[in-house]
Amino acid sequence: MNGEVHSLPVLVVMFGLFAVGLFAFLVLHWSTRYRWGFRTVTCPALHKKADCVVKLDAVDSQAIDIERCSLLKDPDHVTCDRACLKQLNTR
Repeated sequence: MNGEVHSLPVLVVMFGLFAVGLFAFLVLHWSTRYRWGFRTVTCPALHKKADCVVKLDAVDSQAIDIERCSLLKDPDHVTCDRACLKQLNTR
């Protein structure tokens, strides 16, 4: 080589920088998309108060999912139809 810059190494480096930037953007975007919060609701099926861990949308704070419920035998394994989500999103 006589000091000439070939385009292939430049393209490889540019592609690598683009891939790292895209990965960083996606990690930051997905990690800030959701929040978790504690809520107390009345279970529509059992008619009892339940302490729940709720997955919330970070933008509008709407309840997306019930992650944990105190009324269940195994609180971390939510098996009900999650009817309380409707109740949480009307507040």
